[in-house]
Parts: sequence; structure tokens; C-alpha cells
Amino acid sequence: MEKKIKQSKVPDATTMAQFLKGMDFKLLKAQKTRLINIQSKLQNPKAKFTQKDWDVLEGIICLCDKIQDIAVDEYGYNERTVFRRTREKQ
Repeated sequence: MEKKIKQSKVPDATTMAQFLKGMDFKLLKAQKTRLINIQSKLQNPKAKFTQKDWDVLEGIICLCDKIQDIAVDEYGYNERTVFRRTREKQ
């Protein structure tokens, strides 16, 4: 007898779908937030970072954005789950 496998809302047909199914969006959001904070610190004129460091951070942030965009726009993930930043103390 075949075991029934619960169907996911996410299509299994593509590598990206498989990638997104395994994505820890909570961790991705935390990492992206940390990168944005590091990038902000880089604006300090006394910071000891190079333009290449800045470019790398910008590239990683853009990659995170693209992954999040694809998850929401192409695969129907909940926008709040994917994008919402954690609440910060005010």
C-alpha cells in the first residue's frame, strides 16, 4: 500500500521550489537585518572597511531581497512571514 504524502502549496517541479521549501526565513530575516546594520555602520567615515567590503554587503542584501521576492511573488509565501523584520525596542 502506498503511503500518502501531504501536498505542499509550493510546487515541487523546480530547484528553486525545493530550495525555498528548506529555507529558514526566520534566520534569513535575522541575517539580512544584521547585514543592514553592518552596512549602516560602514557609513562612519572612521570605519576600517573597503569599498569591496561595502559592495559585498550590498550584494548579499540584494540576494536576500531577491530570494524573498521570489518566495512571495512566484511561490505564494506569506509576505509578512518572509519580509517582516523583528520588532525592535523603541
